[in-house]
Amino acid sequence: ASARTASARELARAVERYLEGDRDLERRRELGAEHADKAKAALGGDAAHPSASARAGALLELGRAVALDATNADARDLMARLIMTVPDDVPAEARAELEEDRTNARRAAARAGARRYLVWCLFAPLVFWMGVREWATSLVILGFMAASAAWAWWMTRARADAGAMLALLATSSATVALVSGLFGPFLIVPGLAATNAMYFAMTLERRHRAWAMLAAAAAIAVPFGLEAAHVVAPAHDFGASLESFRVLARTSYFPPIPTQATLLLTAIGTAAVSVTMVGRLRDALTRAEERLFLQAWQLRATLPADVARHVARSPEPAAGRPR
Repeated sequence: ASARTASARELARAVERYLEGDRDLERRRELGAEHADKAKAALGGDAAHPSASARAGALLELGRAVALDATNADARDLMARLIMTVPDDVPAEARAELEEDRTNARRAAARAGARRYLVWCLFAPLVFWMGVREWATSLVILGFMAASAAWAWWMTRARADAGAMLALLATSSATVALVSGLFGPFLIVPGLAATNAMYFAMTLERRHRAWAMLAAAAAIAVPFGLEAAHVVAPAHDFGASLESFRVLARTSYFPPIPTQATLLLTAIGTAAVSVTMVGRLRDALTRAEERLFLQAWQLRATLPADVARHVARSPEPAAGRPR
C-alpha cells in the first residue's frame, strides 16, 4: 500500500515524467543518428583511408553521436575503426612534433656515431705498432677519424638535420677511403664502408639513403681508380707468374705479428659493430611494436565487447598499416 501514489494528480505527473523521458530518449537517438550521418558525410566515399582532416571531423561527430546514444552500434563501430587505425597522412598540427622526434632520433644516432668513430681512433696504436712509413698520410687518416667523431658529437648538442647527417657521411666516407693507404682498397676498407653505410641507412630518410650506398662505393672505387691512374702508388702486386698476390707497404710496414693482430682485430671489430647496430635497430623496432600493440590493446579494452571483437578480427592491423 505504501508503494501506491498518494493522489491521481501525482499519478498523472509520474506518467507525464515517464512520457517525457521516452520523448527525450527518442530525441537523443535522433540527434545521435544525425551526428553519425554527419560523420559518414565527412568521411565521404573513402571511409577506409580518410584524410586527417576528414578523420578529425568524423571523430568529433561520432563522439557526439555516442554521447547522445551509446546504443548506436554503427557509430560505435565506425568510431572504433577510426581510433584503432593510423592516418595515411600526417596532420599539420602533428608534423612539428613528428619532426622534433626525428631530430631527437638523429641526435641519438649521432651520439652512437661519435662513439663508433672514437673506436676507429683506438686502432691508431696498431698502425704505430706496425711501424709508420708515411707520417703525413697516417696523421691525415687519424685527423679525419677525429673530425668525424667531433662532428658527430657536435650534432648531439646543436644541429642534427639531414644536411648535417650528409656532411657526416661525407667526412666518414673520406676517412674510410683514406684507410686504403694501409692495405689498399680491398682489405679492411670494404668492411668499414659497409658498416658506415649501414649506420647511415638506418638514420637517413628514404630519399637520402642512396647517398649512403654511393658513398660506400666511392670509398672503395676512388682509391682503386687513383691507383689505376697511377696518381698514387699501387697497393697490390699480382706478380709476373699470376700465382701470387702481395700487399705492398705504403703507409706502414708489415711486420708479421703486428700486421696479423691488426687484421684480426679490425675484422672482429667490423663484425661486432655490424651485429651491434642491427641488434639495436631490432630492439628499437621491438619496443615500438610493443608500444603500438599495448596502445591498441588499451583502446580495445575501452570498447564494448562486441565492437572490440569485431575490430580485432578486422584485416586492417589495429596499430595501422606498415609504412
